[in-house]
Amino acid sequence: MTHSDTIEVACPSGLRGIIRPLVVGDISTLTTNANRRSADPLGTLFRNVWLKTLDVGPYGADSRIREGEGLDLWESVLVADRAFLVFESRRVTYGDDFYFTVPCRNCRAKIEWVVNLSELEVSPLSEEALEGIASTSVKDAVFYRTLPRAGTQVGLRLLTGAHQRIVEKAHAEGPGAMQEAALLCRLAHVDGAASPGDRRKFVRGIGLTDLDFLREEWENLDASVQDTIEIECPSCDGEQEVSIPTDERFFSPRSAHPKRTKR
Repeated sequence: MTHSDTIEVACPSGLRGIIRPLVVGDISTLTTNANRRSADPLGTLFRNVWLKTLDVGPYGADSRIREGEGLDLWESVLVADRAFLVFESRRVTYGDDFYFTVPCRNCRAKIEWVVNLSELEVSPLSEEALEGIASTSVKDAVFYRTLPRAGTQVGLRLLTGAHQRIVEKAHAEGPGAMQEAALLCRLAHVDGAASPGDRRKFVRGIGLTDLDFLREEWENLDASVQDTIEIECPSCDGEQEVSIPTDERFFSPRSAHPKRTKR
């Protein structure tokens, strides 16, 4: 694949466009401290590589997104589309194969693995989600469910880049804070919990069976990209499930080739 190549991408939501390979300046948007603290560093990356919109998909209600043009409003784009474009941006730059190393959880040996990014499972938006968006917009669509144990009616929303940044910022406070932030972003409505404080209190009191129910409903409703894979340790034959690491190594040229053994 040469630097001048571009590819057409079809996001899980139905958004389609043309993207170009990454250049040095694109990577700096993710690695410099100033850009890491910006409102949406990934959005800046997508804005740079997205050359033309071919189909606005479910974003047609937003008059600022037009076919034949670039796309600036990445904070309003669904998380699933953004996750998909992380992998596609790398694919158009280096090709399908991504080489990475992780420690074995059993014997601590280094596992060197390769994954074909073109083979990741992508789930599109559900019919319910598409219908809800068509009658309102991505931002305003709400999908109601009743928790089986608590009996409370809640309204679910689809997460966008703006929500993603809220959850990422909560990561510094620990896994519990991150999960709480994700729940608060997901819940557009809770019966009997009108204020932010009431909603936070409700989230902290959700039973685990109701939480499992909500997770399953989200998975059935929203689009997704399967970024977890199963790998096997060559030293102890132990198997483990890992998330594909999309940190700075992900966009390194070295990740496009197997690791060379030192002699």
